[in-house]
Amino acid sequence: MGQWLASLAPWGLDVIRTIQTLEMGWLTSFFKVITFIGDKEGYLLLFPLMYWCIHADWGRRMGIIGLTSLSINTMVKLWFAIPRPSPTAVKVMVDIHSPSFPSGHAQGTSSTWGYVAWAWRSWKGRIALVSLLLLVGLSRLYLGVHYPQDVLGGWLISLVILGLFIGLEAKVTPLLLQMPLWIQSLLAFGLPLILLAGAHSDKTNITIVAALSGYNLGLVFDNRWLKYRSQGAWGHRLLRALGLLVVGLLWLGLKKVLPGGFVGRFVRYALVGISISYAVPWLFVRLGWAESQTSQQLPTQEVAG
Repeated sequence: MGQWLASLAPWGLDVIRTIQTLEMGWLTSFFKVITFIGDKEGYLLLFPLMYWCIHADWGRRMGIIGLTSLSINTMVKLWFAIPRPSPTAVKVMVDIHSPSFPSGHAQGTSSTWGYVAWAWRSWKGRIALVSLLLLVGLSRLYLGVHYPQDVLGGWLISLVILGLFIGLEAKVTPLLLQMPLWIQSLLAFGLPLILLAGAHSDKTNITIVAALSGYNLGLVFDNRWLKYRSQGAWGHRLLRALGLLVVGLLWLGLKKVLPGGFVGRFVRYALVGISISYAVPWLFVRLGWAESQTSQQLPTQEVAG
């Protein structure tokens, strides 16, 4: 399959060149803003805000889906190792050096925001989100950093991930909640380690898997002891955005005190994951900026606003 994908490069370059005939200053700025949504920084900014400030139930699931999708994307990139479009063939407007197939931006945004589009019972909202996802894919072509087959491949993989998650989550979650806390914790933290098998030495994948393990463990703690709710006055919701500063300071502090290498990196990002899903929401509740849930299970429906 790798050879077949590589054989599509001439066609892909023709598509990119055609799109780049539309190049204008304002359009370039627009697509650079749009593509930020699919950057890892954009993802790590937006999904905690969804969890803490807008819709906790969606945010919880966005974190699981998004981090899982990013890890799978990293592995597939390394397996195929297809070079990105050459700057001698098209205009490359963003400096990126990782392999090309599949597009992480297309896959990541379609996985996370695709879930929101599925869960949101509003056709206007769904149309807006799907339009945004299409624009993110188009931005990767316009900026010259991906072939069209990379974008299509990312979308296809995201549909598989979404389908599996939506089909299995409602069946698996009730079973997990019946298990003792130590088994829930072991599974939540340990199952993501399977994703290291395909790229155990890649720093990006180690970072993602560690964050996912910690994030999942934090969700177990949240369900047992906190049951965080994102509803509340909008003044309090805006204050919760300060949680990003807490996570950032934790990330910087751990970088200085933990050793380098696999273990240090894994512990660091696992703690960052726990901070997003449990420690920061706990802090919000303690400060009176948010409330905790009184039911015994995570909510299946939570109305934003």
